[in-house]
Amino acid sequence: MRKTIFSALIVIAPAIAGHALAQQPQPSFDCTRAATAVEKAICDNTDLAMLDRALARLYRAAREKGGKAVVTSQRAWLKARARCKEDESCLFAAYKTRLAALARTAGDTKGISGAYDYAQKGSSGSLWLLAEPDGTLTGMVETVTGPTAHTCAISFARAKPHENGWQWTNPDPYDDQEEKCRLTITMGKMGPMVDGSPGCQDFCGLRGIFTGQYRRGK
Repeated sequence: MRKTIFSALIVIAPAIAGHALAQQPQPSFDCTRAATAVEKAICDNTDLAMLDRALARLYRAAREKGGKAVVTSQRAWLKARARCKEDESCLFAAYKTRLAALARTAGDTKGISGAYDYAQKGSSGSLWLLAEPDGTLTGMVETVTGPTAHTCAISFARAKPHENGWQWTNPDPYDDQEEKCRLTITMGKMGPMVDGSPGCQDFCGLRGIFTGQYRRGK
């Protein structure tokens, strides 16, 4: 079977409808055939696997619009990604940068894709968003709040358009979870607003907070 230019691996797998931290990593390739340090690192990290699947979708859409230029830049990116080896921080940075570029080519005319900073006083954190070709939204929320640094970390894939924004419902809640996490993102003049149902607190420390205003990162 001929390898694709998207990855140094094999065929792009079908897209998943959602992503939850409790799920096993599911990248765009078969992890049983992972051979390189990069491939193994992706298969060992649920969030990297989510980004890898998103990149498969974005690359396909961007290639249809950008043609050979996208193929050429993808080859260069794969070489750069290989230098990360098993360094997860390096891989996250590489994927986020490439995904934002592909999103622009694929049709993110509103510039939604990219990083945002948590704008709540006394707290820190970030929101990373990716506008998908089908109108859905993929992203990652990470915050640290309060004097004892309570954290929240939520990753979501393909949140569906909802009213003036997007909404994602965790498709795979934990067995003891009374309510599914329902995450809502809306875009305003100052940046995205994030809200979550009580079930989203299971992704946080005891007093961790992630709701509120986010602003475009510098």
